[in-house]
Amino acid sequence: MGNRYPSIHFLHTDTLELVSGSSSHCFPLHTHHTACVGIVTGGRLSFQLGKQGWVLDQDEIYIIPPNFIHTITSVDGQAYDHLAICLPENNQWQSRITGGVIRNKAFGKNLAAETEHFVNNQPNTLLDELRQLLQPEQNTTPVVVLDNEIINQAKYFISTHLFEPFYLDTLSNALHISKFHLLRTFKQHTGLSPHQYYIQEKIRGIRMGLLQMQAIPDLAYQYQFTDQSHLCRVFKKYVGVTPGNFRDAVVVRSPANNP
Repeated sequence: MGNRYPSIHFLHTDTLELVSGSSSHCFPLHTHHTACVGIVTGGRLSFQLGKQGWVLDQDEIYIIPPNFIHTITSVDGQAYDHLAICLPENNQWQSRITGGVIRNKAFGKNLAAETEHFVNNQPNTLLDELRQLLQPEQNTTPVVVLDNEIINQAKYFISTHLFEPFYLDTLSNALHISKFHLLRTFKQHTGLSPHQYYIQEKIRGIRMGLLQMQAIPDLAYQYQFTDQSHLCRVFKKYVGVTPGNFRDAVVVRSPANNP
């Protein structure tokens, strides 16, 4: 295994969010609001985007469009090293990003090296590399993210009721549709059930709370978890580390040479 990232790191800058580390964690199916580019920096991992899956080797790249269901898991329980680069939500590239894998190992190795320079505040061309990578013709597997007004309304309702218990009846009544139609349509368009989406949005909110140095017991109470242990179990399932480990590992800064 490579040792470029001997432990997990989270770096938030004005331009990008970077996550790197070694893990054997199997993440559940989930979505991101932003596009992400991942590089396998050691070992192998299994990547699923929608209904298509691949096994990626070291220096190979995966691309995840915004709001598209995906998962990353270990291969035969073995640890893998990877680096994920997440764009900000307002990035102008988001609308033209398609997803898939790129097996150009020289490109992957170079992109990982540029990212290390970025982390170390050294002059770099990371954003130029990403612009080249995210051109539509570079992607091997185009995907389509379906848009639906009912789904958009459901997502908005869920995101504004994260401090309350989730009831499918409450959501379907608010949207004036049957809960069976809502379940079927939501799963078709997002790959998740409304409750799964509710949980992942809670975890997103808790991550932001941790970045703002909110206390873990307060977050557990605020987001309606039964106790702190319950929060830790669910958080680790989605993020790969406990809330305390995440808070200890995260760095928030603006690199001096950030383009």
